[in-house]
Amino acid sequence: MKSWPFSSFIRTLDPKLTNNPKLESSLHEDNRLYVYHLPPPVIYHYASLGTSKAIVEGQQLKLSSPKTFNDPFDMNPSQVSFKATAKEVKAYQERIKTSLYNSINREAKRRLIREMANPANANEYQKLNTEQMYNEVGVCCFSKLNDQPLMWSHYAEKHYGICLGFSIQPLYQTQNLFFSVSEVQYVSEIRPLNYYKDIEELMPYLINTKSKVWEYEQEVRAVIDNRQGFDLFPFERDCLKEIYFGCRVSKEERTAFIKLVNEHKYNISTYRKMIIDFKTFNVKAVKL
Repeated sequence: MKSWPFSSFIRTLDPKLTNNPKLESSLHEDNRLYVYHLPPPVIYHYASLGTSKAIVEGQQLKLSSPKTFNDPFDMNPSQVSFKATAKEVKAYQERIKTSLYNSINREAKRRLIREMANPANANEYQKLNTEQMYNEVGVCCFSKLNDQPLMWSHYAEKHYGICLGFSIQPLYQTQNLFFSVSEVQYVSEIRPLNYYKDIEELMPYLINTKSKVWEYEQEVRAVIDNRQGFDLFPFERDCLKEIYFGCRVSKEERTAFIKLVNEHKYNISTYRKMIIDFKTFNVKAVKL
């Protein structure tokens, strides 16, 4: 797997963004298909013991292609409709002239408008564009919870793994990329999007909308809009805040992992181990 060449790309959460009612309100619009909510201050990444060691040693997180997801409906571009009348395509063209593609130069914009001169060409062009976006996006999955037993079973090596708590900047943009961290919303039915009518909401909706059957995960996603062929992305050391050991991790393994963390100079605020709660069929965190 190739590593992103820049250091400290994934940044620590800015405290000014936490519990900020004004920012939360500005991102929340009830008429939108997807409503953005700021993630919690700490989000949790479940992993095997081996993967957790690699994360700590490399100071990197893997942002995967949607093609590797275990849910075939997840971010599936077939959920996008390209049906449009000539009038709707023209209205779309007018919108992109002024807003959607301000980042491209004038000649590229003129070429794009020519290619989309009629609905048939526009549809084929946008289908290709949507597939390209789907291929370029990178996603790293987190949860709002550190004590979900199914998450420990499915993603943390059947409780032999580790849950890492990260504090990550929710929004980060440069001229070349856009990085965001946001909560997944769960729905009971598929609501197809129309490329021409819902273009501004298309990618946020596809990236962060899943079936209610996955609601137990309480998922939060870190997303980069263009992986540029890379898989591993560096994070600032201060991003890693908490470490929880699965209930089947041995004392020797815990000791060795803590030593590894200290050798790499992380400043961890919380170490906990999970134990079985026989009263609830659950697991709970206790001090080491």
